[in-house]
Amino acid sequence: TKLIQDGFLNLVHELRDNVILTQRRIRHIEGNFDTIFKDLSELKTMKEQMCRIASAAKRCDEGHCSRRSPSSNRSSNGNRLPRGTETVGRGRIVEGSPHHSSTNNSSSSKPTLLILGDSSSKYVKLDRFYKVTRLPTYFINQIDPRKCVGFHKIWIHVGTNDLRSKRHISHADIVGCFKTFMGKLNEIGKLCPDARVLVSPILPTGLAHLNARANAFNRML
Repeated sequence: TKLIQDGFLNLVHELRDNVILTQRRIRHIEGNFDTIFKDLSELKTMKEQMCRIASAAKRCDEGHCSRRSPSSNRSSNGNRLPRGTETVGRGRIVEGSPHHSSTNNSSSSKPTLLILGDSSSKYVKLDRFYKVTRLPTYFINQIDPRKCVGFHKIWIHVGTNDLRSKRHISHADIVGCFKTFMGKLNEIGKLCPDARVLVSPILPTGLAHLNARANAFNRML
């Protein structure tokens, strides 16, 4: 009788352990589904932001960009933006000088556009409106302002790899990336005073730690 009781108790304990293990697996699967839905939502957001950027570029080409007062010529943390540069669209797009030469409005040819961007910039399709030149730029320090000379428009999407290159990065490191980026924008503003510059915010990814860094960078931008 005791052997039967012990065997029965062992069977009950084994069944209980299996039930607990199954519950854990179910929770893990539910977590994976939550991650998938979150990633899909982020991709949708990325697509919407890309569409807004393309729309903003088209509006600038058509001369619909509004001019701001001189007081708007600063970023949120007080850093002076390049001359003739202002923030547009929730403070996330930087637009260059509103003054253009007469060749910008020429109907005989498309205005020139230089795209400085990482791998995400390949999804930007503006060839319909501009004569596009693409210059792969994967890190902020790779931006060469001298190569921006002669273009009507300059579209920049850089910074993701700078924030992703290290697993652990401090807020001071993010501020350092931002200051380096602002220095590049100032140089472009001096060399290309008549160009319009569109700066894309760092777009969301499937990495939570990278998204937190991107949000901090975008707030300063």
